[in-house]
This record gives sequence, structure tokens and C-alpha cells, in this order.
Amino acid sequence: MTKQQKGQTDSNTNNMEQKSYLFNPKIVVPILVFAVLLAFAGGFGNGFVYWDDPSYVTDNPLIQSLGIAGLIHLLRSECMFNYHPLTMASLWLNSFLFGKGALSFIVSNTLIHISNTILIYFFTRQLSSKYSLVPFFTALLWGLHPMHVESVSWVSERKDLLYTFFFLLSCIQYIYFLETEKRKYLVYSIVFFLLSCLSKGMAVVLPFILILLDYWFDRKWYSSRYLTQKIPFFLIAILFGLLAIHVQDGGNLGGFIEKLSQSGDSALTSKLPFIRRICFASYALLVYIFKLFVPVHQHNFYAYPLPDHYNDIQYLLAPFAVLIILIGTVMMYRRSKVFFFGILFFLFTIVMVLQLLPTGSALLAERYTYLSYFGLIFMLVYWLNAHLNKIALTYTLSSVSVVFLILCYYQTQTYKDTATLFLNSYQYEPASERIDEILVINYCMNGDYTESLDVGQKAIEQGVASWKLLVFMGKSAYLQKNFKRSAVLLKKAAAIAPANKISTVYLEQSLTDRALGNYQESISDLDKAILYDSIHKPEISSSMFYERALSKKLNGKYELAIADFSEAIKLDSSKLGSIIKDKAFTELLAGQWPQAIKDYTTMLNLGISPDAAYNNRGGARFKSGDTVGAVQDFKAALRINPNYTDAKNNLARAGINVH
Repeated sequence: MTKQQKGQTDSNTNNMEQKSYLFNPKIVVPILVFAVLLAFAGGFGNGFVYWDDPSYVTDNPLIQSLGIAGLIHLLRSECMFNYHPLTMASLWLNSFLFGKGALSFIVSNTLIHISNTILIYFFTRQLSSKYSLVPFFTALLWGLHPMHVESVSWVSERKDLLYTFFFLLSCIQYIYFLETEKRKYLVYSIVFFLLSCLSKGMAVVLPFILILLDYWFDRKWYSSRYLTQKIPFFLIAILFGLLAIHVQDGGNLGGFIEKLSQSGDSALTSKLPFIRRICFASYALLVYIFKLFVPVHQHNFYAYPLPDHYNDIQYLLAPFAVLIILIGTVMMYRRSKVFFFGILFFLFTIVMVLQLLPTGSALLAERYTYLSYFGLIFMLVYWLNAHLNKIALTYTLSSVSVVFLILCYYQTQTYKDTATLFLNSYQYEPASERIDEILVINYCMNGDYTESLDVGQKAIEQGVASWKLLVFMGKSAYLQKNFKRSAVLLKKAAAIAPANKISTVYLEQSLTDRALGNYQESISDLDKAILYDSIHKPEISSSMFYERALSKKLNGKYELAIADFSEAIKLDSSKLGSIIKDKAFTELLAGQWPQAIKDYTTMLNLGISPDAAYNNRGGARFKSGDTVGAVQDFKAALRINPNYTDAKNNLARAGINVH
């Protein structure tokens, strides 16, 4: 057969394949959209969860304000010790366009995931025959995989979705460049890579994926020509890699980046020997591979084992299993291009989060598989396509897709709310300090104090020693008016709290002591809280002085209380309205009539409790000898509240009869 005849035959084959509806993108894309939308629709009734969502959205003033100034501020701010301005800008835009409810954020996440699924389809078409089953089933399985629910149904993981979106676009443009040698596609690829890095730091591995694409398309990836083309990518990767390390270490880029994070999860791996990190990282890698095939027992927080389980057989043998995988992958360099490509794509895109370097308090996380699973899914579908007939392949992968869709739908509902999410994890990780903390905090904040105390007590019995858990148990006991139990729990918390957090414990302890009538002890607690704040925090909280002022007032130390009320207002002038009422009344008790008159006048100007303000200002005026002014104020109080008994009595004392 001549080249011309062969070309004509190939052309006819392609034309026949193009006529097949199964392979036509106009049919495939709607199928992908419908299937993924159906799988993730189960999460549309979910709300925000107390797991990063407050920092990213619900308690983030820059997201809630909706002003353009807030958006500009966001572009210069870190969140949760990460600098990803494009992600934060997208959350701001989401809130600006569609409101602050969780539904709009979750739907937006789902739409981005659908877009990513479509990009996976077109990316795979570039890597394989455009008209084979490989692109369709690779995209379908990737889009429906239950391990991706965390990235989609959890609002705070918008960064995963966005960085993947731009990452895939960068890869697609790079392949266009390889096919056409047109420099504009290389420029597009660089721009999309930059946008990916601005969405999440994990994007920095893209230069290695581009080298892998050179290998896939039989380019001499190691040649100076192709390596030189990667220089801009490597420079961007190094820049954002260093920036990520700088921000996570508490840096602010010379004042350019504003710090919004007050605290973050401590990374357990920073305290572990490197050999132990290798064991845990290897184990995590094997779990990711296992859950690709068997996505069971899914939950949002995979805790490190307790120290007495560090030497369990699965952790000790994991590095050897991973070593075998790596050796096998190297051997595939010339023997099987798809296995070499697929495994390395997976490894390159997940290696940054294997906890070899300290990045968090969890052993592994399902969201880390979001992009990386593409490599393994593509590899398997490609291999099956070569070894199964099309009917067997279609039935097999269609069946798997249906199972994934069902699992995915039900998994989305575990993100319904904080309690549902962490109770799901609790059944697999009952001794996890982090899970127990969040459940106790969530129950406390939602008024279920008995449940908060019960969960906390079970955690303590299982050996969990958490100052934060004890604090919120103490708060729950306090709100139940079980002050003695609250005091015991808070003293235990103070004994184990880190120095930069102990002021929080003393603040809660002061409230309990005050409720018990131990005013001097309450004052002492707040003295300690203010002292620790002055050492460990850039600004002392206004609430510390306010609470100490209340305790001093109850203890009869009026002048000292007034000084603390003044300091609280000075530290946070926005709290003037909530503090001045207590301050003015304390001035009455202290006999500081002129200052009391001044502060009650301020209350009247602010419209705060006008009947009480007139009555009490009248009392201060009467005591200072201004009977006429006092009578005017008492009458003003009665005009506002005709049944105000105290004002009537005060008028009677001033010699005015009220009929």
C-alpha cells in the first residue's frame, strides 16, 4: 500500500469515526455535563461547615463587605497561611454576584468541576486518538470519582478547582505548541500557568508535567532545545514555591501581603524524624492508589496514628511497596509509555502534599487526588482500550461509572453541615484530636451543650489531650450554669495550653470565676490574659479590658473599672456603643457625676437606651446639684416610657408629683 493509499484509508476511517455519535464531542460533552451534574447535585442542599469556611467566606470581612476596596484588599492578603489571590477574588465575585448563601458557592464549585471534566476530555483527546473511547471514559471516570467530592462540595476548596482549570489549559496550550511550533501557544501556556499558581501553590509542579508531555510525544525532553523552553515555567515555579514557604513561615513579603490568619493547624510531621515521614508518606500514597479502585470509608480528616501505633506493619512496609512501584515505573520508560506517563503524572502532582515536608495536621486528604488521579485513570483506560474489545470496555467502564455516580451522590451529602461532616469522620477516627475539637466546638456554638460535653468527655477517656477541646467544654458547662465543672475543665486547659493561646483560656476562666462570685480570682485571670496577650500578640484584645472592668465593678473597685472601660474603648472604638452603658453606670456608682453626665449624653446621641440614659443622667445631675436639669431628664424618660417606675420615684425625690 502506498503512502497516498494509506493516507486515504486513514482519512476514510477518521471520517467514519467522526460520524459516530458516541465519539462526537457535541454528544460526549452534554453526557459528561449531565452525569457530573447529577452526581454532585446531592450537595446543593448543603451549608457552610466549620472547617476553613469561616476563614475563607463566612467570617472573612473582605468577602462579606462586597466593596471594590475589599476586593483590592483581598488581592494583597493571605488566607489560612496561603497566598492565592485569584481564588479569593473568585469567592468575592461569587458573593457579589449571587449572594452570601452556601448554595451559590457550591453550585459555582460544581460548574467549575464540570468545566474541568470537559478539559480532561479534550486534553485526553490530544494524548490519544480523538475518536476512541479513551477520552470519553477517562473524563467520565475522573469527573465522577467519589474522592473528588471534597474538592467540589467543600466551599473552601475552590482553590483546587481553579488551579486545576488553569493547569489543564496550560497543558492543552503546550500541546498545541508542540504540534504547531507556534510561539503564541507557548505564551498562552505560560499565562495559564501563572494563573494556576495564583489559584493554588500546588501548581508549581507543572514544568515537570510539560517535560512528561515531551516524552509522551516522542520529543527529546532532555535536549537543550526543549529544556530551554521550560525556563520561564521553572522561574515562575521557583518564585511561587519560595513565596509559599515564606507565607507559611509567617512572612508578609516586606509588608505587601497582609496577614489575615491568626492561627493554623500545626504540622505533626515537623516533629517527626525524616525516616518516619517517609513511612507515613508512603502509606498515604498507597491509600490514594487503593481508593482509586475502592473508594470506601471516605471522610474529611485522616488523622495520624497514635504514637503507640507508629510501628504498625502497614507503615513500616509501605516504603518498600512504594520503592517497588518506583522501580517498576523506571523499567516502563521504554517498555510501556502509558504506564510511565500515567504513574509519573500521578506522582508529580501529588508529591508536594505527601507530608514529607510539614504542610498540615492530617496524614492524607482526599482533595489531594483531584488532579493527580488523571494520570492513573488515563493509564488504566488507555491500557484497557488496547486489551478489551469495544463492547466489553464500554460495559465494564459504564458499570464502574454508574457505581461512581451513586457513591459520589451520597458522599456529597456528608458535607451537609459541620456535625454531619465530622460525625462521618468520627466513626473512622474516634480518637482524633482535631475531629473531637471541631465536634465539641460546633455543638457548643449551636447551643447543644450536653452533646458538646458528652463528645468531649469520650475524647478525654480515649486519651485526647486538647486545650481547645477543654476550653469549649468549659464554655458549654458555663452556659449550662454548671460553673464548678466549667472551672475544673478550664484549669485543666490552662495547664496544657501553649503560651500564645493561654490568654483565651484565662478569659473563659475569668467568666466562670465571676459567675461563682470569685471576683478577685476573675480579675487575676484577666491580669494573666492581658499579660500573655502583651507578650505573644501584636494587639491586646479590647474584650480583655472590658471583662476585667466588669469584674472590678462587681468587686467594688469602681475607679479601676472605669479605667479599664476607657482602655477597652480606646483599643476598639467600634465597641463604644456596647461599652459606654456599663462605663456610665459605674461612674454613677463611683460618684463621678460630671463624667457620668457626659457619657449618658453620648448614649443619647447614639440612641442607646434613651429612657434609661435620661433617667440616669437626671440622677447624676441631681447629685451634682442641678435639680432643674435633673427634673427635665426624668420627665424626658417618662415621655419615652410612661411606666418607668424609677423615673417616677426620682421625680418624687426631686419634689415633683407625678399623677
